[in-house]
Amino acid sequence: MRLSACDITVRAGATPLLRGVSIDAAPGELLGLIGPNGAGKSTLMRVLAGVRAADQGQVLYDARTAAQIGRRALAQRLAYLPQGGGSAWPLNVEALVALGRVPHRGAFGAADEAGPAAIARALDATDLSALRTRTVTTLSGGELARALLARTLAVDGDALLADEPVAALDPCHQLEVMGILRQRADAGGTVIVVLHDLALAARFCDRLVLLHGGSVAAQGRPDDVLTDERLAQVYRVRALRLRPDLASPAAVLPWQRVASTEPFLEASP
Repeated sequence: MRLSACDITVRAGATPLLRGVSIDAAPGELLGLIGPNGAGKSTLMRVLAGVRAADQGQVLYDARTAAQIGRRALAQRLAYLPQGGGSAWPLNVEALVALGRVPHRGAFGAADEAGPAAIARALDATDLSALRTRTVTTLSGGELARALLARTLAVDGDALLADEPVAALDPCHQLEVMGILRQRADAGGTVIVVLHDLALAARFCDRLVLLHGGSVAAQGRPDDVLTDERLAQVYRVRALRLRPDLASPAAVLPWQRVASTEPFLEASP
């Protein structure tokens, strides 16, 4: 599914949250949305997912609007993982993941024949098979984050939108989750992910869209977007590149000593 946001403007009262944003994500592509806090990343994701209307512009799914596709059909094809999600009920993990299959159920709750296999794949991909009977209220923050991702994977749609899916995860599971999203894209899916970790964005994403002040500051290949000048202008950090041939900045605290040869970021003077 090709997702196209065309001249999207969103306002909160008189305050513009997005200003004429246009992006395009193609099947087989992992597109990263990056930018500082308040840049408009989550707002754009909600507009792409169809849960917030734009004040101007439109979103197209394979050149059709959400109204033309239909709400149920779109829910079967597009999965959305919002930032900071949770569960309002004390479900077990498998039941939470099974909620991702709701759009695929027939009239009056008819059986979803592909559901059990999709749920099992999602649990396995997120390393949760052993926790399938655990109540979600007993999970750690990282385990809950993986369960919510599994619910999104269980939709088994053509497109997946994930807003900061690695924020609560340890480094190992961050890499595993990004690997899952990369596999989805490599299998022909359209994947858009919001990230704050620029090293992960540069390593896994095909293209990046850098938002700043509600507008697109740059978009393109990671090494074209993550230039020293843009990092200084948008993030107010300075990239220290200990090896000029490495384009991926790895963020560390400014006062930490770095023993590796990876480039890193420090606060800009």
